Amino acid sequence: MSILVCLVSQQAMANVIPALELRPEKVVLLTTSREMGTAENIKKVLNESGIDTEIFHDLISPYNLDKIKLIIRKLFDEYKNDMILNVTGGTKTMAISAFEIFKENNKPVIYYDPDHHSIMSLTNNSEPEKVKNKLDIKSYLKSYGYEIYEEGTTKGRAESKEKFFAGFDETRFIEFSLFLDYIRKNYQLNEPRINRSLTGFTFTKNFDVIRIIDDKSKESLQYDLSTFAFGDWLEDYFYLKLKKENYDDVKYAVKFKTNGIENEIDVLASKDCKLFLYSCKSGKSEQKDLMQIDILRKLAGGIFGKAFFLSTSNLGEGSIQRAKILNVNLLTGVDIFNYGSQSRQVGD
Repeated sequence: MSILVCLVSQQAMANVIPALELRPEKVVLLTTSREMGTAENIKKVLNESGIDTEIFHDLISPYNLDKIKLIIRKLFDEYKNDMILNVTGGTKTMAISAFEIFKENNKPVIYYDPDHHSIMSLTNNSEPEKVKNKLDIKSYLKSYGYEIYEEGTTKGRAESKEKFFAGFDETRFIEFSLFLDYIRKNYQLNEPRINRSLTGFTFTKNFDVIRIIDDKSKESLQYDLSTFAFGDWLEDYFYLKLKKENYDDVKYAVKFKTNGIENEIDVLASKDCKLFLYSCKSGKSEQKDLMQIDILRKLAGGIFGKAFFLSTSNLGEGSIQRAKILNVNLLTGVDIFNYGSQSRQVGD
């Protein structure tokens, strides 16, 4: 294959995935003026992946059939090589117009099926081909214009807790959650000394040194006061859990930005070129937290992203209904602990 022609829309993955899988000699992006930014993001990712990519010089109309066909014919005049059309992106009008002209010229047309993670031909009877390419989180976010500027994954914070969490069963997970919640509600970290045991765990503070001890396994965690945060444990625990699953990439405490606007997400994972966003709350959760994870999913994942909200506290009926409206998946209490056995179906 020489040239892959792609119709650009907000869903960058619609073009990034087929291009990375098929690896043509060149990719030509047809875009509207409105989606020029998306086209630039796609071009950057594909060029960095070693695929020569350019944006066609004539902008396309999103809804005018005649104008769209005019641009497609210009494309045929300019590129004499073999071409294949990807109709996954763009508006329906763009896709129909381009499909008609490519079919008239006996050129192949493909479509990426996100539900089955496969590429199908729309011009012959061949079987859909499963996508084998893996996409890391950095490239995924870059496709939507985001750059990672800081992440906990490079600092080893979660990894230092691996032995401490290793002996947790469902009961110990709940007991630890209740224990830390009790300490947070009943003690102030500006107190010089704290020594409290509950549910088989002990929390001690001696001026600037904090220790958390599992009285059963004798494993312990030690912090400097300046680096301690009650909420970090759930984020770290869940990251370590996902690392044991069959994901393509997993990161935590990820900070990313675009055009000076900064965002942060607790845990990110990628699987089958989909992005999974996890917001972890070990204290009181509010509906605004649900709104935040939904906004991030739309910004950095679109229809190829799935949002999950983790809470060690029981959520009220209002939050549950809000999550349904926002299409945010909820994990609470023991569901968080048991998620490992379910996550194999997450990408289905």
